[in-house]
Amino acid sequence: MSNKKRFPLKLFLSLLILIACIIILFTIKNTFNLKIGNPFVKEENISSSEIILKEVRELTELNSIEYIYKMVFPYDLLSPNTDISTILYKQQNKNKLSPDEIKTLSVYKIALSSGIDILDKDFNFAVVKIKIKAGYDFSDNMNLSVNIDKNDNSITLKLPKVSINDVVIEDQQSANYNYPDLNVSPENWRVLSKMLSEEAQKRALAAGIIESAKNSGKKIIEKFLTSAGYENIIFND
Repeated sequence: MSNKKRFPLKLFLSLLILIACIIILFTIKNTFNLKIGNPFVKEENISSSEIILKEVRELTELNSIEYIYKMVFPYDLLSPNTDISTILYKQQNKNKLSPDEIKTLSVYKIALSSGIDILDKDFNFAVVKIKIKAGYDFSDNMNLSVNIDKNDNSITLKLPKVSINDVVIEDQQSANYNYPDLNVSPENWRVLSKMLSEEAQKRALAAGIIESAKNSGKKIIEKFLTSAGYENIIFND
């Protein structure tokens, strides 16, 4: 009696079916010119896009535009035609104040609490240094994409919007600070820092910080991609 094992019939049929499916799949692919990717292999195109996005993000974050303002308190928070006496009179008589008058009254009270009397013609002042940074907002992933075309060695980028992404009010040290100290309570400082931050951002926007950050970011990205070998760089705004 022979001890040779027979090849299982079910396994043989399964292999035949698998081979038939592969033949049918490749026939359909060639007939209709379909692109069927390998699910077990990461596409080089996708990999390259992800690397470029990572590099672009890091480059622009490191090279964001920075504006520095020295805000003079309370001067820079008062309109040129501010009349504190009139505002105080209206408040005492319970007359309705405009939003600007309410803000001015708040500035007056904070200044007074820190030893600065705006009603005094020669009132003191303090200088607060504020840094404003602007750059591409990479948290907005919906408006971010990279498409690579190897045929003409081009790359198209859709970048997110540019916005102010950081506002820092520096804590001046008395030893290196040539202006009077500003002594305010924590609550008044919270209100004051908000006012100063808003005013500094308003000035930065008026000075064109957004456009400067956008142009600077594109130049940095173009330089990087050119050095990476891309000949045509297209920004899809």
